[in-house]
Amino acid sequence: TTFSPWVLTSALRVTASAIPATICSGNSTQLNTSISGGSGTSTYTWASVPAGFSSSLANPVVSPAGNTTYYVTVSNCATNVTGSVYVAVNAIPTPTITGPLNYCSGFSTTLDAGAGYTTYNWSTGSAIQTTTATTLNNPIIVTVTDASGCTGTDTVNVTQNDLPNVSAGVDTSVCT
Repeated sequence: TTFSPWVLTSALRVTASAIPATICSGNSTQLNTSISGGSGTSTYTWASVPAGFSSSLANPVVSPAGNTTYYVTVSNCATNVTGSVYVAVNAIPTPTITGPLNYCSGFSTTLDAGAGYTTYNWSTGSAIQTTTATTLNNPIIVTVTDASGCTGTDTVNVTQNDLPNVSAGVDTSVCT
């Protein structure tokens, strides 16, 4: 008689995750594969929707341009299982500094970064939507953070104009 040992294992399961699962455009995230059950050596095949990403690493790092669903197929002996994870990509805020970029000598100008941001950080030291600036502050930079935690910047230079020399002419006397 012959005896064939059988090793009973639980079914192969895969869980895909991303840390963090929500990122700002231009940032990256760590994809993770967690497997349980099965036996033998595992291989990993990652793909994405929209298409364009592939990897054979268990835990690749990705920098998606937009919202993307990542799929990992784990092969273990004769079993293939697939898991997926969605990565949300938030746009970078684009503040626009507005206001007079020219001002007269002896004065200053008030600049505005626009409403709707959760934080403002001006190179002038201001932490609100507007700032008062002179050429001593050039370049004037604002960094804003939006509700999703993404940051964006804008930069301007202001110009100081000299006060004009005004002359009404030579003093003269007139009779009444």
